[in-house]
Amino acid sequence: MRCPLQNEFEAPLSAFLLRWSCSSLSFCFRNIALMKAS
Repeated sequence: MRCPLQNEFEAPLSAFLLRWSCSSLSFCFRNIALMKAS
């Protein structure tokens, strides 16, 4: 059984984690591309 308060907290948290993982992935790919270019 889940309380609605927990669900309200989890939704923005998962959205933040998704955004953070996407930005960190693109940051890593950019660094790799820069290393290969130099």
